[in-house]
Amino acid sequence: MRFNRRFNRFETGSSHFYRTTLGDGLIGGAPVKGYLKCKLVHGEGKSIIVPDVLFLGESGDKWFQPLAFMPCLLLKTEDDVFGTVWIDIAGGATVRVNFRSSGLIGAFADGSQLFRCAILGPADVESYATGDAYGVSSGCPMLRLFHHANEEAISGIKTDSSFRPSTWNIQGNKTLANVGYAYLTSLDRIKCDEDLKRIAMASDRKIHLQVDGFAPPFLLLPGWEETYRNQILTLEVYRQSTQERQFTLPLAVEAAAVSPAHLFFHRPTTGIPFYEVCHPFIFRVGVQAGERIHFAQGEVRLLPLKAKFFDYVVVGDAQTTKGLAAPYDEEDTDQIMKIERLPEGKTMLDFWFENGNADLFSGKPLEWMHFGPSRTS
Repeated sequence: MRFNRRFNRFETGSSHFYRTTLGDGLIGGAPVKGYLKCKLVHGEGKSIIVPDVLFLGESGDKWFQPLAFMPCLLLKTEDDVFGTVWIDIAGGATVRVNFRSSGLIGAFADGSQLFRCAILGPADVESYATGDAYGVSSGCPMLRLFHHANEEAISGIKTDSSFRPSTWNIQGNKTLANVGYAYLTSLDRIKCDEDLKRIAMASDRKIHLQVDGFAPPFLLLPGWEETYRNQILTLEVYRQSTQERQFTLPLAVEAAAVSPAHLFFHRPTTGIPFYEVCHPFIFRVGVQAGERIHFAQGEVRLLPLKAKFFDYVVVGDAQTTKGLAAPYDEEDTDQIMKIERLPEGKTMLDFWFENGNADLFSGKPLEWMHFGPSRTS
């Protein structure tokens, strides 16, 4: 058995076992230059900075998908505003990311901003990278991602140089009325059922999530789903087999075209509250309903797309099964935080201090994602 740092899993010849524990918080090695793409979001009575993607090196040619992060620490001086965020990445590693208002590179259509940063992590931090990237230093980050399907579907996509977006929601049980998505992943291959579960699919249509603080018994007896219905959420997802995902289309996707990942909020009895990314291996590119997602020379860029963004992130309370279900129920949940669309030239760090103690949640109207009829596979 070997451990794959890139995909956060142990591997045998036929199976993958994904690590479920997060970073150990230990940081070593010298600071490395990088770039942080992030958003400022507001809830009722609180605001947080959400790290979308972390890029490594002067050229930013390696990227990390955050698995979890702690609330940001901010410091204002006469000359600048400084931010520090601790991010858990694959392999149980934690990195500390320092960035500042004067390090702003640019802003994007999804409401995010890109900053130069310094990354402190393991001495061999590059070996934990999720994938390859380019275009970061020029202000247009591109992520190497993959779309997996059957041979006929991949052949059709290549022939047309476009996707017909999926009308399924992320759970795969309802249609989407006002948006379509291309579903991509950082996983370079779908080999076993555990890989399917990382992209919200399963051969038996089920994935399970447990609430914070619950320690399941060593042996789950028949009927356990009913016995522990308030501690373990059984979520029905899209039924799929690995055989239907054996062909792969690699693409470079503009990071600003990727819809924000939803989150779980954890409040451990000891330690600092933190946010966990829900399904960090799923990347969705949204367009207006009925539109196609075109690509050229293997690149999906924002400019040709009739992109569709929703200015909120679902943040499910991991202490309840309702909260665990929230990121999958994007239309009806009230467990959300709203993305701040900043004025041109204004950084989120400056905005934070200029609007301290203000209600930045209540006055922001939203367009909601709308579901159509429920579907069965």
